[in-house]
Amino acid sequence: MHALSPSQQSKLLANRNVLEVSEKSVSFTAAFKIKAVHQVMDGVPPDQIFLNAGIPIHLFKENYCRYCLKRWVQKFRAEGEESLYEDGRGSTGRPKKERPEDLTYDELLSLVEIQKGALEELKKQNALERKKKR
Repeated sequence: MHALSPSQQSKLLANRNVLEVSEKSVSFTAAFKIKAVHQVMDGVPPDQIFLNAGIPIHLFKENYCRYCLKRWVQKFRAEGEESLYEDGRGSTGRPKKERPEDLTYDELLSLVEIQKGALEELKKQNALERKKKR
């Protein structure tokens, strides 16, 4: 997608099927995605679906509507209708570490016990290694 000017962004935002707009991306409402998926499965062309929804397709690159609907249909078929309500963007990497301040006293105690057990195991392993070297 090419960069959208502020006037183009405001024009898109005025449409009830558009959730968010930035210079480089447009997010559509889940209701629109679901309705569009059902329409494309009924044989309505992607460009026509966007035009019927009042979304000016001339603001997008050629085949933008087709690629959006292709993604939505794939997601719909693989994960169901509920998946179209999810954003799907954002971090899916390493989970955040628990901060000790957020843990209860009992959780902290169990964590200390686990650490003590791990230390004991390491001490045993070190002692065995020292015996093997002798």
